[in-house]
Amino acid sequence: MSSPLVLPGDDLTSLFPPCDLPTLLPPTIAYSTSTRRYTALACGLFVMATTADHRIPTIKTSHPPPVHPGMELLALVKAPSTSLHHTLHVPDYPSHRFLLKPLEFDGATKRNKPNLKHGDTLFVRVEKEGDGVAWCTCKSRSGQGKDWVTAETDYGVLQKGVVVRAPEQMKAFSYAADEQGKVFEVAVGRNGWCWVRGDEEVEKGVYRVGTLEDAKEVWGGKKRKR
Repeated sequence: MSSPLVLPGDDLTSLFPPCDLPTLLPPTIAYSTSTRRYTALACGLFVMATTADHRIPTIKTSHPPPVHPGMELLALVKAPSTSLHHTLHVPDYPSHRFLLKPLEFDGATKRNKPNLKHGDTLFVRVEKEGDGVAWCTCKSRSGQGKDWVTAETDYGVLQKGVVVRAPEQMKAFSYAADEQGKVFEVAVGRNGWCWVRGDEEVEKGVYRVGTLEDAKEVWGGKKRKR
């Protein structure tokens, strides 16, 4: 079997053919008993090994996925900004520059655009990439996104909520959805970071199962508000 590159949130069910052997799942792969689907919780190469007694899938994590157009990311606004673009900080990509023009928001104009500040969390999409520079946008793919001031657009500033690593986020969602039927919002970045907004119990649950030290180091480990 080949070793495909998988990303957080990818459906891995097709990589699990019928087998009579019990499966030993690593922390990087989740299984839902309700949907009977396997989901990747990390980025890396998927490998399936078989012993006489067990089937053992693994995701060999090493490098983050390559930056490419269409890639959705969680990013932090990094000061100082200029009139031409905002500089973004995307964890795990130290060799790349991520830039966002001020009007790259649905409905934004020169007089009516987001007042981004250092430390704001954004959900963006890479529009162009080359020579280590990625130009990002917060406009919808269809071009029919709602005005940015409604906070209902596909991309843009993420208000309140918590930010965690993807594996921990997936565990928290599984717990909240399957056990409590909670309602929440989520933005999953392909760079392995996720934003979750729900009631207090959901947000505390994310940190309870997550690695809080990771979030503290990169994002400040606290709820973010505009």
